[in-house]
Amino acid sequence: MSLMQSHSSNPEEVRIISVRHGQTPRNVGPLEDGIWHIQGIVDDEAASLTSTGLNQANLVGEALATEYPEASVIYTSPLKRCLQTAGKIRDCFLKKYGRELVIIQDERLAEVDHGKYDTMDYFLRNQWCKERYQALLNHSEECKQKIEEFQAKYPNIDLGENPLIFLKWVYNPMQEIPLEEAGREARYIEKLSKKRDPETTMEIYDRMSAAIHEMSAKHVGGETIIVCSHSAALTTFARETELRQNHDFTTIRPAHYEPNLPGSKVVSGNCSLQIFLYNKKTHTLRLDSSRDLNQSAREN
Repeated sequence: MSLMQSHSSNPEEVRIISVRHGQTPRNVGPLEDGIWHIQGIVDDEAASLTSTGLNQANLVGEALATEYPEASVIYTSPLKRCLQTAGKIRDCFLKKYGRELVIIQDERLAEVDHGKYDTMDYFLRNQWCKERYQALLNHSEECKQKIEEFQAKYPNIDLGENPLIFLKWVYNPMQEIPLEEAGREARYIEKLSKKRDPETTMEIYDRMSAAIHEMSAKHVGGETIIVCSHSAALTTFARETELRQNHDFTTIRPAHYEPNLPGSKVVSGNCSLQIFLYNKKTHTLRLDSSRDLNQSAREN
């Protein structure tokens, strides 16, 4: 596998290669409970790499070792999926050159703290869900019609207690909804009311920016460092960096992380790469290039 080259001729620039971790069970499908969960800062077995994820990490490690032999260190999130990915990259450098890259953990590189949404169904974080939920509360004509259809099909489900199960049905009306799922949705709503709010976009950017600026400043011009982190954290940081280097301060930033924002070259698949260049003279970062190795991967 060949990566895109980004060899700066400026001796004042440090190259930062950011790598998203490899695939985990939550990235590819529902867990045993039938729900596709948000991964966030959760660090359980379902957030560890799959065999495919380990292979992805090995492939990207081999490519990095071949094309960036000067890489000197791996900074990584302390979450297991990133530690596993960083370990595979380190192993590739050791095998090829007989030297181990130092791995340094930094909590600021962790995934976005989704707060009350961590481990919740992906659907509950979907913008469509937010819009339709508001429409339900406002009793729009569209929702009134859908409510009548839903109540005719599921007369035993109380929409006042389970509005989210209604929204899931609107999203996929062909899906049969087990009655016991209504109780589970009610428990989700109860959990939502008790947990903290998710990290904001600017909070994500600020901590990632501080970490990467600090790391880059420690190295001399011409060096290459590797940063292993997560989809939401990396894409939020990369998008904001991209906007700022283009002097774009008018584009409205979402308050919280949203995947698939249009008009950006930033990528987010498992083991995808972003290359940044840090100018030690001006202390500025710019996004240079991106490469997605698996565009079908899910977020987080």
